[in-house]
Amino acid sequence: MNSYQHSSPKSALNGLMDSCGRAARDQMEKYGGLVTCFTALTDSGLIGLPGLNLDGEAAKDEFAFTIRLACIATPPKAAVLAMEVWMAIRPLGDSTELVRGSLCPDRREGIFLAGEAQGGIYAQRFLPILRDASGRFTGFDPAECFPPEPMGGRYSRLLPQHAPSKEQQRAAEATLRAFGFNFHPVSGAGGSPLN
Repeated sequence: MNSYQHSSPKSALNGLMDSCGRAARDQMEKYGGLVTCFTALTDSGLIGLPGLNLDGEAAKDEFAFTIRLACIATPPKAAVLAMEVWMAIRPLGDSTELVRGSLCPDRREGIFLAGEAQGGIYAQRFLPILRDASGRFTGFDPAECFPPEPMGGRYSRLLPQHAPSKEQQRAAEATLRAFGFNFHPVSGAGGSPLN
């Protein structure tokens, strides 16, 4: 069982953010890249949803929809979305035209962790990726934290704003099953109800 499973939502979120950061480092060391993954701490333990084949806007929208359904079916205490990104961080008040991070000349490669916990608690961290001359991952620069507010876009506010009813939970489970997810809560940490 995770030490943060029975803590406050804010402590649970901080523990889950740390855990996801370590998992991102492990995946980067082993594979040189990160598969986008949503990890949630529920009463049943941890669940994880990998974002496979997220090419195109429709696939990303579908992944966000699936995450929201999973959060209704098994409401999490805290959750983190981890993704490999190209980011251009602009100083406050910078009036430069916004350009996609991947196209910006001063872009930085990193892992972005977007966290959310019950009660409208948010956390965001950027882990700048370090690579050697051959392009191999060598570690992270120190994490950069952002204001504790929801991020924008399709992955914003993934957790339900209010506790879902049992009927809403059953409907979300049925929809996930129709999408091909074998949904069954697993007791204890480390298990995943979505296989």
